[in-house]
Amino acid sequence: MSIFFNGPKLYTEIECGILQSIINDNNVKNILEIGTFNGYATVHLAQASEHVVSIREAQTLVPSAEENLKLNEVRNTELIETDNITEFIHSDEMKDILSTNSFDMILIDVMQNNPEQIYNAVKKQSKLIIFHDAQCEETDEM
Repeated sequence: MSIFFNGPKLYTEIECGILQSIINDNNVKNILEIGTFNGYATVHLAQASEHVVSIREAQTLVPSAEENLKLNEVRNTELIETDNITEFIHSDEMKDILSTNSFDMILIDVMQNNPEQIYNAVKKQSKLIIFHDAQCEETDEM
């Protein structure tokens, strides 16, 4: 696997292997990834599934995410850029994404203090929701 790396690698090969095992064991075909970063995990998700929709905040690392997908010949991923993920999840575009796709798994990979808002917006869209690197407190809603 080729990875163009421009910043810290937040996933290890072991973590990506665990994600791929979860995908295989649960027959996951379609994934919504919220928080792309540099595309490292996105490549692994795409290799183990049929389709990935990945949403990330527009920052300087977006080109490296696109480059990682190209280097690894990933063609089954839709990369969506937004200025603010928390606002985007309440947008009409996000509603369209959720209404036109059926997700078997949602990976919430955001480094912000309010992943609960993201979880609450998508929790009815998939039975399998995984958090990575999210700073959240466990609540009765989760």
